[in-house]
Amino acid sequence: MKNEIEKFGMALYNAIKDSNYSYAEVAAMIGLKSEREIYNYISGLKWPSNVRMLKLIQIFNLDINSILN
Repeated sequence: MKNEIEKFGMALYNAIKDSNYSYAEVAAMIGLKSEREIYNYISGLKWPSNVRMLKLIQIFNLDINSILN
């Protein structure tokens, strides 16, 4: 699971960087009050809930199969 968390964190980091959204904007888009959770997802300290994960996948058009395999 650790490898998947790291892969997701890197994919999310790259997606946010490429989108020009701020971490605060992304946090607000998925219903978080603080950008701290986005930092935690990127650094691998936390895994988003299923609902937030789906929102992030949709917002950034992430390929979850490539992340998890």
